[in-house]
Amino acid sequence: MMKKLIFRVRKEYFNMLKSGEKTIEYRKDSAFWQKRVWLDLSPEKQAALNLTEDPWQAVFLCGQQVHRREIVRIERTKTPTDFSAQGKKDVPTPTCIAFFLGHSLD
Repeated sequence: MMKKLIFRVRKEYFNMLKSGEKTIEYRKDSAFWQKRVWLDLSPEKQAALNLTEDPWQAVFLCGQQVHRREIVRIERTKTPTDFSAQGKKDVPTPTCIAFFLGHSLD
């Protein structure tokens, strides 16, 4: 059974995800996301979770619109410095969780 993670995103990012222009989704390195991603994993596997053999599904929601993409890798990484002003508000932590996206599942 494929694990699903739900992401609420703004319209501009939804369109970029749907077109394939945006291939990484960043989220704040918080207890909320840590629980969903690394709950049952050892510390060694938490550094970089490679999902090429058993991919997870990212479900992106924007209003009534839904788009699904495969998640192929998840990493805890330094927060990028080139975020937009809104991105800096959404991910204010020095580290973040990066979800690397594969092909569309729609």
